[in-house]
Amino acid sequence: MKVFTLEQHCFAWNGRYIATAEPGHKVDVRPAGVAGDQFLARTQTAILIGKTSDLPQPRPDQGEEFTLMPSDWP
Repeated sequence: MKVFTLEQHCFAWNGRYIATAEPGHKVDVRPAGVAGDQFLARTQTAILIGKTSDLPQPRPDQGEEFTLMPSDWP
């Protein structure tokens, strides 16, 4: 996946629901990009920020749906 920033893509994030992935709750997501230790993904209704270490190996391609099982945030 490529590095993704909201500002880089002129994304109007102030009008969107953005949350961290909830530990222990599976969710189907489509990744948008990775930035260091975190990644950005979307569901049908939300934009989620997750930990890169929670991504399956090999990492899914941008837009490829997969089921995420988030671990605890430190």
